[in-house]
Amino acid sequence: MLIRLVMFLSSSVIFIDSCVPTPSTPTPAPIICGALCPAGLLVAPPPFTENPPTTTPTGCAVRTLVCMATPPLYTRAVITYNGVSMVFDDGTGTAVLPVTCNSAGTAWTYMGTPITSVSCALFP
Repeated sequence: MLIRLVMFLSSSVIFIDSCVPTPSTPTPAPIICGALCPAGLLVAPPPFTENPPTTTPTGCAVRTLVCMATPPLYTRAVITYNGVSMVFDDGTGTAVLPVTCNSAGTAWTYMGTPITSVSCALFP
């Protein structure tokens, strides 16, 4: 009897599909870049090594700064940029910082942040 009652009641209930507006997911803005940043805008002192500059298919100039530990003296490498932010080697002994020329050609940037200074620290 209870089952019949539930079936009867559920058949008389009107289901309404409601559409509740939700905020759209913001699309990240593309990184705007250029090809004309002088290397002197960002000096990478030793012990940095630097891969030759490259240009992406969209015309972005990219420099890859590499901080590499040299075993047996050093096994860890850390890059510090702008005096506070760090890139770690994740246990590989090599920390990498790819920087891209901004669209104005006035700064090398990492993830959209202008980089004004870099340092490479090696640890045992």
